Amino acid sequence: MLTSIRTTFQQGIARLILIALMVLLILSFALWGIQDIFRGFRSNEAISVGGTIVSTEELQRAYTLEVRQQSRRFGKVLSPAEARLLGINRQVVQRAAGNAALDEQVKKYGLDLEPIKVAEIVRSDPAFQNGGRFDPTYFNAILRESGTTEAGLLAQQRQTYLRSQLGEALGGEIVAPEVMQEAFARYSGETRSIAYATLTDEQLGDIGQPDAAALQTFYDERRAAFRTPEYRKFTYLALVPDAFAAKVVVTDDDAKATYESRKSQFTAAEKRTVQRIAFANDAEASAAAADIASGKATFDSIAAERKLQPADLDLGTVTKAQLLDSALADAAFSLAEGTTSGVVHGRLSTVILRVTKIEREAVTPFDLVKDEIKKEVASDRARNELLDLQTKIDDERSGGASLKEIAGKLGLQVVEVAAMDAQGRDPTGKTIEMPLQDKLAPAVFANDPGSDTDPIDGRDAGTVWYAVDAVTRSRDRTLDEARADVVAAWTVDEKARRLKARADDLVKQLDGGKSLDDVAKAANLDVKQAWNLKRNTEGQGLSAAAANLVFSTPVKSFATTLSGSGTDRIVLQVTDNAVPPFDPKADQAVTMARQIEQLIGEDILVEYVTRLQNDLGLVVNQTNVNRATGVVGGEG
Repeated sequence: MLTSIRTTFQQGIARLILIALMVLLILSFALWGIQDIFRGFRSNEAISVGGTIVSTEELQRAYTLEVRQQSRRFGKVLSPAEARLLGINRQVVQRAAGNAALDEQVKKYGLDLEPIKVAEIVRSDPAFQNGGRFDPTYFNAILRESGTTEAGLLAQQRQTYLRSQLGEALGGEIVAPEVMQEAFARYSGETRSIAYATLTDEQLGDIGQPDAAALQTFYDERRAAFRTPEYRKFTYLALVPDAFAAKVVVTDDDAKATYESRKSQFTAAEKRTVQRIAFANDAEASAAAADIASGKATFDSIAAERKLQPADLDLGTVTKAQLLDSALADAAFSLAEGTTSGVVHGRLSTVILRVTKIEREAVTPFDLVKDEIKKEVASDRARNELLDLQTKIDDERSGGASLKEIAGKLGLQVVEVAAMDAQGRDPTGKTIEMPLQDKLAPAVFANDPGSDTDPIDGRDAGTVWYAVDAVTRSRDRTLDEARADVVAAWTVDEKARRLKARADDLVKQLDGGKSLDDVAKAANLDVKQAWNLKRNTEGQGLSAAAANLVFSTPVKSFATTLSGSGTDRIVLQVTDNAVPPFDPKADQAVTMARQIEQLIGEDILVEYVTRLQNDLGLVVNQTNVNRATGVVGGEG
């Protein structure tokens, strides 16, 4: 069966989502094994599929952006070696080659999108929205982050949307076989119960101190774990709107003037609950209106005669502006509550209206919104002041002034940080408080002293300019320098080793025929129970890894593993298991079926891209690929 489905059976239903994400990154299984083929490469060509070329510069931009994004995820700036260890270089190349194959096929089929349509899709794309609406400021921040122009990003999005169209056409209406759904349901729904005893390091007593030789050996085998981190000295200048707004004084008169100028914002327009009966022609409408006027009929009796339900009559509770037909709006808002109109000729129909309820216009008093208005005015004034200061700072920076010089000239405060590691901590391990910390710390470690750094745009959170002043490189500590940390690490390691040895001995006794109660009693341990455990789910004192061990252990058999604490060990016996009945119509089963169908569709896309690369000809200029992804020589 498909690779991702097999993997799921082996490693658990919880990995479905992970597999799906990885499939999107790794569009070709065979790419990296292809040898470097030189057949008239242009100097900047890194990858080609058919007639579609990925330049070295394009690949380098994609790689740099991916490293930045992964650095943000890990909370530290990834070094080239760390990026290679995570396989980022391979993922970026594989994704670029897969996209090139799809782009070539898009051209073959003549798929296209008009520029105006691309712009509409971008505006509605959640990736470019803030608070559910397209945000130009956020869009520009993405442009800066990706290092491209608006036209370049729109071109990239156009290709992304076209590839998506091709992928959706390939998937079609995939339906997961019911036998597969049932297998997944049984796998994910199975529960097990255990009896177990816990071994803690308290039961080991005092394990003493390592002798000099043992400590030296332990240190030598783990020297890298005791290195000092790299530290950066840097200076920053921050413009934070909230801090400036707090200093702005807004009087009651200022707030009152703003209130009067924006009074419509504090006014709830009149609303009316409106019903209508539509007629096929003027004659029917006029006859009904005459019957209502004479008392011969009522609005309700005419509605009943025409077999209309309440939902057929209801136009809702609306403001006048919400009634788009001006004739209906004028008529409805001229009626008294509970009264019926005559014949109204709307744009699309001839109707009789009734107003059942009127909610009068309501104005929020100034005193209730005064504080809110003051905050808004202060924020607006601070924002204007910050924009002016930002322009001045940028001008001074362009002229070569240092942050200290700029701060002194403009009366601002510059902050010097003597030493910070990649996690944003000082040498004592304390987190350094600073604005835009999640962006500033990685940026400091992505630049060298003297380099020209761009300001960090935090949008509503402010802007930060920074300069890296010095770097204190990571180095090996001597055993004497690291002795306390080495002894602590040795102690943890030794306790874990001894606990495992003791637990293994208990399992050996159990396998030899002794009962868990007898073995636990002899070891002065309590036996506990855990019921209805599920795969990949922690709980009842067990980690997810321990729960998975339960499911790989036969019922009535024994095993040992780390407990949920991460240090203690448990010795367990699987006492029972249960598999729930399968109902394909249950909500959980329907959701799982959709996940399976998504995986099948993605596997189809993988196979399709691989075939395209084989048919069209995938050619990799390994030299340029290495240059783009920072790989030295033949490594990576």
